[in-house]
Parts: sequence; C-alpha cells; structure tokens
Amino acid sequence: TVAGGQGGLGDGQQLFYPSDVAMAPNGDFIVVDKNNHRVQLCPISGSRTCRTVAGGQGPGKGNQQLHYPMDIAVAPNGDFIVADQYNHRVQRCPGGGSGDCST
Repeated sequence: TVAGGQGGLGDGQQLFYPSDVAMAPNGDFIVVDKNNHRVQLCPISGSRTCRTVAGGQGPGKGNQQLHYPMDIAVAPNGDFIVADQYNHRVQRCPGGGSGDCST
C-alpha cells in the first residue's frame, strides 16, 4: 500500500473513494480522493505521508474547493488539471499545492 488503506474519512493518510491516479514529474503519486473532495500528493517512497494539493475545504464552488473530483492529468508545467464533476467544470490547480485553482 502506497496511499490510504486506513479508512475513508479523516486526515491526509485516509482516502475515501479514490477515483484516479497520475504521476507527478518527480514520480510521486497524485490521487483524486473523490468523496473527500480533494487531490492528494503521496510520495513515491510509500511512506503514506500524503498532503492535500487541491480542494480539501469541503465540497463547494470556491477556487480552493472541489465537489466530487473524478479525473486528473498533469500539465507540462506540473499543474494539476482536475475534472470537478458536480461543479461541471475542469480546474487548473497549482502543482505546488498552494493557491487558487482556476476554471
């Protein structure tokens, strides 16, 4: 197990219906944590010390919120392109994990 496996709700080490995985340029895993309304960056080392890089502020329409994200891709510059299902939008979120996403 390289991410999750500790139940569904709670801290950054738990995933609740992960729906997609991509690879960051450095080899880390980027996991769409659908029912926690966030995107997690998990180290390739398998330490399970994941951190939220998009969403994680509860479901909503704000620039730092997602509502049942489904899929992810990584842009050439490292930003995350997230299919935000219930908001009917595609968001571009900073690859560094801080700052607002944009439609």
